[in-house]
Amino acid sequence: MHYQLNHPKPSDLDLIHGWLTVAGWPEELIPQALAVIKCESTYNPNAVSPNRLYYGLFGLDKMWFRYAGEDFDKWADPVINARVAYKTYLYDIIEKNQAPWTQWGCKP
Repeated sequence: MHYQLNHPKPSDLDLIHGWLTVAGWPEELIPQALAVIKCESTYNPNAVSPNRLYYGLFGLDKMWFRYAGEDFDKWADPVINARVAYKTYLYDIIEKNQAPWTQWGCKP
């Protein structure tokens, strides 16, 4: 599956919203998640950082896939990437008692 959504239409944003919903993101956090996705990957699930350390919609490091119990080889699957990102988001606030979005360079 290949998506190129650098300039998303409203229907593209609906698609991304659907991925986030399926991945378990609560409705009230979806606007924040969309802002992070725009900054991290310009809405591209196939995005890879220039240094090849961060992958997918949310620009996630490989270690987060291990933490979340997900197969890193599926990093470009937008639902899996979003599910790992949500577990990473929760890690910040529940396990580390930190502000949300600490693990990302891009903040909402």
